[in-house]
Amino acid sequence: MPRNHRQVPALQALMQGMNQEQISELQAICADFEGNYDELMRKLKSIDAQKQHYREVNRTAKVYMGKSRADADLLNRLEMLIWSLGYRNCTEIIKTLSALEFDVTEAFTAADVEVKGGSDDEW
Repeated sequence: MPRNHRQVPALQALMQGMNQEQISELQAICADFEGNYDELMRKLKSIDAQKQHYREVNRTAKVYMGKSRADADLLNRLEMLIWSLGYRNCTEIIKTLSALEFDVTEAFTAADVEVKGGSDDEW
């Protein structure tokens, strides 16, 4: 059963002074965030992950980001990019279940550097 994917709260974004282009960009990032997470879950399943492995991946991402994915700020472009790239990097980095905490931390660190390394510009 497919999950309901989150949407950028457009009215709230407009109230914060975002224009339609910025809202559309955020929506695309949000879609990548959900898609990359789903891809990571499929990757874990393909290497025979058990419940404790999924919990470890989610817990490590939560520790790194300082909040759970459910609490991600959909209006914060940089944060959403880090979540999205972090999940994509996890899918690429994780090969086995033996070093999940290390792999997830490495994936999110690389995403953080990629996103924040280029610019401090929020918009």
